[in-house]
Amino acid sequence: MTFTSFLSQQFGALEETLTALTLPPELLAELLLLQATYQEEGQHLFPTIYLCDDAEAARQVLSGNEIVWISSVPRDANLARQIFKHCAVLAQNSWSVLVELSASDAKYGVMRTDSDLTHSSSFERLRALQLESSAILGLTRSGRNLVELRSSRGQKLYLSLSVDDPYEKSPEQVINLFSASIVSDSWNDNLKIKLQAFYKRVGYNILHSSAGALIVILRQDGLIPHAFEDGVLLPTPINLDDLIDDSPDGGPDLLNARLEGVSALIRSMTEMDGIVMMTTSGSVLGYNFFIRSSDLSDRTVIGGARRRAYESLRQMRDSALAGVFYKSQDGVVDFTKLNEPPGTE
Repeated sequence: MTFTSFLSQQFGALEETLTALTLPPELLAELLLLQATYQEEGQHLFPTIYLCDDAEAARQVLSGNEIVWISSVPRDANLARQIFKHCAVLAQNSWSVLVELSASDAKYGVMRTDSDLTHSSSFERLRALQLESSAILGLTRSGRNLVELRSSRGQKLYLSLSVDDPYEKSPEQVINLFSASIVSDSWNDNLKIKLQAFYKRVGYNILHSSAGALIVILRQDGLIPHAFEDGVLLPTPINLDDLIDDSPDGGPDLLNARLEGVSALIRSMTEMDGIVMMTTSGSVLGYNFFIRSSDLSDRTVIGGARRRAYESLRQMRDSALAGVFYKSQDGVVDFTKLNEPPGTE
């Protein structure tokens, strides 16, 4: 038995959607394997793929924009590889692969999705759908070796090719906890919605990095605790609340360009050694911090320095700490709430 054949037997949770799309499990298995491992000139690619039976209906419910069709071909054994060969490199930034399936043919191309960083992404919209009238199946690579499959009918499946033991939370749960914690003290409810949408996109962007990441979230008024040393403390924190609240003269396009720059900067900070410091009001305080050796946990932990640091942070009882986000180099992710004030859950 090939691994593709074995994998094709693992899609029971998606059976209803596969039937509606007349999508053979073997084709989905091949798409998933390509999605989990695809590289171009040594670089990992993270194309999001949407399979549907009605491209226009899918575009509308996913808040997509224009569609650029590339080819219409018979559904044969080469279909999955054709889609990746022609579309994977194109499906970057705000573009995704779109495949419209009929009984015998497949039409594929790329669709531009909502690029406003203060809006929910198209895949985030798919996660929220519970529609019986449409059949859409999305595949997104949440980490280097982890693929999430999500149906417009509310079905979901995570498949990992990593040898690491994952934590109990799914990437979706981790990013939801991370983005909720980092905006929990935002002063304006409307801004909080936009800021959380932004940090969800930042979180998934970090998951696509080949590096590990460790982010500590401090309570809004908290100073950097004594347990941390070295590090680069920004003279003026990057305040996302103010950035989103101040409408620039260039309008939403200029705001989005600024947010794209901040998102890239945060990802670069997480790719450096050490810990990134942020606050519950969404501000970025600094990066490249380390835990003092005297504050490292004595508990024996299997894993690298980042994993040991994360386990130490989970044991800290400093009231300034609100939460900590962890990602291993191989894509294992977790989030832990810390020292919650009395009366909160």
